[in-house]
Amino acid sequence: MRFTVLGTLVLTGAVVAGLAAQGTEQTIMGCVKGEGTEASPWMLTGVVIPVPPPAAPAGGGGRGAGGGRGAGRGDAAPPAAGAPAARGGGAAAGGAPAGGAAPAEGAGRRGGGGGGRGAAAPPPPPPPPVNFKLNGVNMTPWNGQRAEVTGTGTTAGFAVSNVRSMWGVCN
Repeated sequence: MRFTVLGTLVLTGAVVAGLAAQGTEQTIMGCVKGEGTEASPWMLTGVVIPVPPPAAPAGGGGRGAGGGRGAGRGDAAPPAAGAPAARGGGAAAGGAPAGGAAPAEGAGRRGGGGGGRGAAAPPPPPPPPVNFKLNGVNMTPWNGQRAEVTGTGTTAGFAVSNVRSMWGVCN
């Protein structure tokens, strides 16, 4: 539980720091609150910035290594020159070893792969919602409603370049 809370805090900090470092326009969605004054500036509340999905693990996945069952004493002939070796020392097409010779009596074949990875880890929980102070536009038409806001900046000051209405009323 502590690791989840700590991970969420670190992730939120990274997202906010990433927004601060970016000079590119972003689109965020939330509820418009405030009056546009210094005492009550326009705010976009409840903004959840989605975390990019984790990168796929390196490698082909889905193939397991052979189990090495059987005698496997090295009785099989090495592959012929120019012939591709079978993955994991297993048999090539037709049941013969990669070298073309039949396996020696009593020599076991390598075990098959596991057929895949174990259960995938659940995705991380979404970061907690944050509030953005909006600059550069009169938000009166959207006050108390949901809006999609495009602009640049951080939670302390988001310079708005475009606003679109969204379906729904905020609580």
